[in-house]
Amino acid sequence: RYLIAFLFFISVVVSQSQRLNLSFALVGMVNVTEHNSNDLSTTECPDLRNDTGTKNENAEFSWDAELQGLIISSQYIGYCIAQFPGGLLCELLGVKKMILINIIIGSLCNLLSPIAARTDPYLLFVAHFIKGMGQGLPLAAQALLSARWFPKPEKGFLSAFVLSGYSLGAFLGSAISGPVCALEFDGGWPLVFYIFGFFGIFISIFIMIFYVEKPADDPNISDKELKYILENTNSMDTVKRPPTPWSEIMTSVSTYSLIIALFGQNWMSFYFLTVHPLYMDTILKIPVKENGLLTSGPHFAQLVAGVTVCLFSYWINKNDTSKINIARKGCNSFAVILFVFGLGGIYLSGCDILWNEFFLILSTASLGFTFGGCLIVAVDMTPTYCGPLFGLVSTIASLSGFIIPILTGKLTKDEQTMAQWHKIFLITFVVVTLNGVVFLLWGSTKIQSYDPAYQKEKDSKHEMNEAEITSTHL
Repeated sequence: RYLIAFLFFISVVVSQSQRLNLSFALVGMVNVTEHNSNDLSTTECPDLRNDTGTKNENAEFSWDAELQGLIISSQYIGYCIAQFPGGLLCELLGVKKMILINIIIGSLCNLLSPIAARTDPYLLFVAHFIKGMGQGLPLAAQALLSARWFPKPEKGFLSAFVLSGYSLGAFLGSAISGPVCALEFDGGWPLVFYIFGFFGIFISIFIMIFYVEKPADDPNISDKELKYILENTNSMDTVKRPPTPWSEIMTSVSTYSLIIALFGQNWMSFYFLTVHPLYMDTILKIPVKENGLLTSGPHFAQLVAGVTVCLFSYWINKNDTSKINIARKGCNSFAVILFVFGLGGIYLSGCDILWNEFFLILSTASLGFTFGGCLIVAVDMTPTYCGPLFGLVSTIASLSGFIIPILTGKLTKDEQTMAQWHKIFLITFVVVTLNGVVFLLWGSTKIQSYDPAYQKEKDSKHEMNEAEITSTHL
């Protein structure tokens, strides 16, 4: 089970690093000065790019902010569209095939991106739309993997570990992409796509060889571990699963609270992955190399927060499983509070780079705490139908992924000013706060009544109560 968790963790690292590199590549690809000379552009912050000689006046493309926003949104449009069918396909084709489809499609689209960009910006849009579809297909596989492989005492710990791959992927993506974009060879930015494209192909070979779909299918698993997993999971792989009860899922308050919570979490994540590097370039005027390094630090803090949540989840599951609901809501609420505090700090920091970085670290680290919050609740709610449920809620929640860059492009198309970006901060503040409150009030980790595991758990508790009564009488 630890090898399977590690393989999925690595697949998440690949997927997230490939998702992030487009935002950094655009910073090196686009000559923002050409458009800003004609638009109302901020002069509030000193241009650090002049001091280092890395100002992108000689960049290859002259795309305006609206077109950049559209290109960034492309992978999230595909990502959103693919998630619901991905939740169904995961159960038909299996987790392994979905992971491989994700990595191979993403890697090929990365490798073709420089050619696409130099041919037509809309061809680049299509390439990353397809990449986004590939990344959206296996998202529900995380829930299915957890239901099949992770025993209850370790479920929170191993799930949080897998999700921490997003932090490491973002860290590697930003730490590598920024300095590489600053290289002179071929303009620098194409190398970003090549590096992560070949990295994905390399990792897919290991997953193809070592990943096993179900514990019972693993020829190397010990009888002791197999017994432990089967006795401590609610997966129904050993029997024919009943049809998905869509009417019950769609009328459950817990379903809608999870959709709203994930929408807020996705908004938090996608803001930093898609548009904040542009803020650091166009407003703070940080050179692309330093932009990548400054962005990687906060993602490392997110990784540390994710590891902390892993240990906390392990302790909760080991000592008192009755407090899982409190733990999930606590992690999620703390993430929201830390995020809005950090974003408020960025809002007030103005052009001060050190304070911007400090508050960016705080707000990005908050995402690590969601790994023990709303992101793993689908498995708690319905281990039997977690794939279809997660596919449904994540499809709607990931709409934020293309709303944010398009909204940013609209607001900053003619005015690259601090005031326009403050509007984006305020919108983000409101969205994240409201979604966090909804999950705190109406979210739930209890097994839903439509899941066969609900009756199984109910019968088990009934038998335990009867045993206690009999023991008392004796």
